[in-house]
Amino acid sequence: MIAALGLLAGGLGAVPAVDMALVPPPEPGPVCPLLRAELLDLMVPGRVSAEEGTVDLDPDRPFRGAWCLVRTAGEPGTDPGAVSLGVTVSATGRKGWDGPLALSELALADRGFLNSRVFRLPELGPGSRYWTGRDGTVYVATRLATYVIVVDYLNLDLPPQRRVEAAVLAAREVQAKL
Repeated sequence: MIAALGLLAGGLGAVPAVDMALVPPPEPGPVCPLLRAELLDLMVPGRVSAEEGTVDLDPDRPFRGAWCLVRTAGEPGTDPGAVSLGVTVSATGRKGWDGPLALSELALADRGFLNSRVFRLPELGPGSRYWTGRDGTVYVATRLATYVIVVDYLNLDLPPQRRVEAAVLAAREVQAKL
């Protein structure tokens, strides 16, 4: 009887430890190689720089990210012909009872700007969406398994719908390579 109570108490004592456990994911690899040169030539004609790095995230959250930023000369949004394409890939780990898949779904659901109209993109998968920033940047957020992919694209020489199509194309490219 005492042994049975000990097992029960031990099992209940483990619950808070599991609830607070954090298992970070492996860091995603470089993002720029996920984008073909032909695609970059179409989206960012005359590109002069391609930078990449990792995202510094809160150590208390089970996410790790990597990004790629491709730009032309000039400041996008102010200089004519200036273009910017950014892609971020975040891998999701485990926190408490929530597994990587559930957390990546929650992370995708949180994407968007306050007071921005968000549009669904069912062709990219469940929960995928896009919205437009005040400066004309198109943001596309999608998910592939436990990866959350966010594309931001600014090319004011293109009409808004073409910017959306281009950003969706970049998101598909990354999904295909992950």
